[in-house]
Amino acid sequence: MNKWIGIGNLAADPDMRYTPSGVPVTNMRMAVNERWTNADGTTGEKVTWVQLTAWRSLAETCAKYLLKGHKVGIVGKIDGANAWTDREGNTQATVQITVQELEFLTPKSGGSNGSGQPAQNEGKQTAPSNDVEDKEYEEDIPF
Repeated sequence: MNKWIGIGNLAADPDMRYTPSGVPVTNMRMAVNERWTNADGTTGEKVTWVQLTAWRSLAETCAKYLLKGHKVGIVGKIDGANAWTDREGNTQATVQITVQELEFLTPKSGGSNGSGQPAQNEGKQTAPSNDVEDKEYEEDIPF
């Protein structure tokens, strides 16, 4: 089974593009924060960066209703991971996830569709189950 579930905040506005065959694909970055308190009372925090990719109607929904800072719940499949070095020289990793389900977790009063009005269709969004496997479109990705 290949299933990833996470809750986090978008680190940037979603970026929607179209493959040469016209299939919408949206890329997003999400920060998943883990906080804890040690036995001695000191606190710690770790941020895991997640690169999200949504396809077709789910891609269009993400691009239309999500903005930087919005909290989302994601169910998806793991497609890989990349290691990189941050500005301080620390090794970091980014997990790559293909989004299968999305839940809007930012309260309606905190989210907007750019017009100042609450986003419509807030709640759970699921990728259609009859979609063709995403891998067929990876050759078409122009980036």
